[in-house]
Amino acid sequence: MEILAKRNEAGSFHLTMGYVSFDMSESAIQALQKVISERLGQSSEKDKLITEKKIQAYRQVANKLVQADNRIVQKFAVLLSAEQLITLARLAQDESLYNKIMMNLSKQNKAQFEDDYRAMKGITEKQALINMEQIIPIIKQVAKEVKSLG
Repeated sequence: MEILAKRNEAGSFHLTMGYVSFDMSESAIQALQKVISERLGQSSEKDKLITEKKIQAYRQVANKLVQADNRIVQKFAVLLSAEQLITLARLAQDESLYNKIMMNLSKQNKAQFEDDYRAMKGITEKQALINMEQIIPIIKQVAKEVKSLG
């Protein structure tokens, strides 16, 4: 939705949001800005719990991939971006998924992944969640394909 804000001749602000428009004084705009800033700055306890739950679930997925068929790892490793692959490797409990990924990459891809892994030190929880939400469907599709091939 597009939001337009203009100051009119009287000094108040005219806001238009979609089909709704209204006038607000400067003090009302400042109060609104303060409320929005506070809300954006706070993440509720519920949000933190949800994020932690998702991270734990994705850690379990990463740890289970250590036991996955090498053909599955080979296929999804080339489909994922470097950031996604690194996120997946870092979510695992130890270096075992990293080692499995390295084992299933070509020499050229292995060297590139190793460089990227060293260069990319930190991933925010938010970015990890975004990456994993994109990774899971790819892994499911690859696993399905490998399973159908026998």
